[in-house]
Amino acid sequence: MTEWLDFPDPTLCETLLPLPNRRPYYIVAPAYTRGSVGIRCLHLLIHWLNRLGHSAWLVPYGRPHRLRINPALVTPELTAATRDFHRSKGLIPIVVYPEVIFGNPLQATTVVRYVLNFPSLLGGDRVFPPHEIVFGFSRALAMAAGAPDNVLHFPALDTGIFSPEPAVERRGTCHYPGKYHRDHGGVPFGLPDGSLEIPSDPAAMDQSTIAAIFRRSERFYVYENTALGAEACLCGCPVVAMPNPWLTESIAEQELGRDGVAWGDSPEQIAHAQATVGLVRERYQRTIQAFFPQLERFVALTQTHPRDGADTAPRLLQELRYRLLTSWVPIHGRLRQKWQRAIDTSRQSR
Repeated sequence: MTEWLDFPDPTLCETLLPLPNRRPYYIVAPAYTRGSVGIRCLHLLIHWLNRLGHSAWLVPYGRPHRLRINPALVTPELTAATRDFHRSKGLIPIVVYPEVIFGNPLQATTVVRYVLNFPSLLGGDRVFPPHEIVFGFSRALAMAAGAPDNVLHFPALDTGIFSPEPAVERRGTCHYPGKYHRDHGGVPFGLPDGSLEIPSDPAAMDQSTIAAIFRRSERFYVYENTALGAEACLCGCPVVAMPNPWLTESIAEQELGRDGVAWGDSPEQIAHAQATVGLVRERYQRTIQAFFPQLERFVALTQTHPRDGADTAPRLLQELRYRLLTSWVPIHGRLRQKWQRAIDTSRQSR
């Protein structure tokens, strides 16, 4: 993980004991995987809230055999006993959903929507109800979700692994077809001959191997917003973003800028990327410094949100099993209908 993982900002640590009378956070997230920066951010949110004295719990969804955590993170799973304890103390939970979850399946009275990609691009609602607290992973996403001031940008990259050292001679290119090919059926275009493919499955290639490829490649071609682009830049490898219907703007341009990135493969853009890729590492370090004030704002807004009313989610964990899909919600409308049928069935069975 990143070098800041175990070193909280001392100005945020009010006590070495759990903070009293704070509402717990129930954060809905799939199994941890390094292959998705969005999933990493959800697990890191749980970790950092706990490290700073709050109470945060993982509410997992997905196939039971796939549920797993990163042992390096403090991400306890919510249990019925924990939920009942919170109720007995009158602590109304704050439920955090990623943007791909439709609606409010846990029937929480306080909902936070953490927008990790453009709304509805990978699933979920396009517009969120006004009573929800919305935070974006970046300024662009916060603006797209209608909450431009609420940014929570996790610097979730491992700068120890993704580094330009040891330096080697650069030859050839690499590319990542990712969701552009897997989900949208797009065929990578504009590639030089012999370009090496970075596989979509994170289990197929470990991070150290990917970093080694970036260190020896002259350019890295992408067709979607992906953290691999920033990781390539951290290794000194310029990125060529190939615009297409699923890549129309950069998610984190206001946080990371356009240093090291060519928008399209024109000679001018590639020259820009090559000339500025060395600046990316310093700018990325600044996102670490900006993170803690953003998290402080997140806590302040969510803890002070009106808490009128009781917890209206009886049998919370059972609701979760029935209401959430058994995998990441894709964009296909037919699966949304299937999800709604599952909700209706669960209601009739009670």
